[in-house]
Amino acid sequence: MHLKEHQEIIDQLRGIVSEKTDEISNMQMDLENSNAKLQEKIQELKTNEHQLFKLKEDVSETQKKISEIEKLKKQFKTQSLTLDKMEMENSQLAQKLHENLEEMKSVMKERDSLRVVEENLKLERDQLKANLQETIVRDLETQQELKIARMHLKEHQETIDKLRERVSENQDKFQVFNMI
Repeated sequence: MHLKEHQEIIDQLRGIVSEKTDEISNMQMDLENSNAKLQEKIQELKTNEHQLFKLKEDVSETQKKISEIEKLKKQFKTQSLTLDKMEMENSQLAQKLHENLEEMKSVMKERDSLRVVEENLKLERDQLKANLQETIVRDLETQQELKIARMHLKEHQETIDKLRERVSENQDKFQVFNMI
């Protein structure tokens, strides 16, 4: 009966070890998926930052052109045809500047949103790592318990073997006694 009980305990512990191994595997897959998503978001953020840098350069160039237009306006005030042409160009550049600023604001909002997502993913990754560590510790404890149970089972098996030998010896003695 003890052997059967110990065998059941061993089977239960094997089941637990198997479940824990599956949990660890699933957690590792979740962590890898989270890391892949985080890498994609980081790549998007880098791309958006590059676009933002280009937009800033465009804005800077546009502002320089507006400044040049203002100087030309003062210099050629008397030439109305040239002035009208420059005002039109100024208006177009101002529109482009406005569009660039709007686009820059949109990219900045998206960048901020991606940073929040990145931060959340980092927190999630850290939580998954902590959960994995806890699972590993529990798994090691379970393995230690299983090792102890195996040692006890081995001791009980040795005791059973000794008892069988005694029973066998007693049976031999009994048979000899019955013959006498």
